[in-house]
Amino acid sequence: AGALNLDQTLVVRVQQVGADSRLSCILRLAERAAQQRPAVVTLADRYASHLLGAVLLLALASAAAWLWIDPAHPARALLAAVAVLVVTCPCALSLATPAAMLAAAGALARRGVLVRRLDAFEALATVDTVMFDKTGTLTKGRAELGGIIPSAHWQADEMLRLAASLEQA
Repeated sequence: AGALNLDQTLVVRVQQVGADSRLSCILRLAERAAQQRPAVVTLADRYASHLLGAVLLLALASAAAWLWIDPAHPARALLAAVAVLVVTCPCALSLATPAAMLAAAGALARRGVLVRRLDAFEALATVDTVMFDKTGTLTKGRAELGGIIPSAHWQADEMLRLAASLEQA
């Protein structure tokens, strides 16, 4: 919950310090999330291994083609093979997927959202409705209904009744 204190003294009692603090717990969760291997990363690694074989064959075929076209200049064949390897870079697929997920988690953390599990990004693809009721935490501390957007499963009046019943407690 949140509160605004504009004109009174604030007295704070520290109950936990160091490794027992809430901040340390949050940091441990963030470290655990960074060490996980979401399914999409495993999938990218699996495809990258297949891609690597195909790229090596393509580089070899490119070198062979240049040796057949211009046998007097084997350096050109080597350059063609290296160019294929550099342009396709199969390792980029394995590196880009986890890097993108960690970058997204970092960007969210800078905005105050802690991602405990990186595989949550995959689950977000199926989300079609989000409801919040945290006045003061997500807003400026003033209750105000900005609008109701009905979903496929809920009508606007049902959603309003549900929100009102939650507010009573």
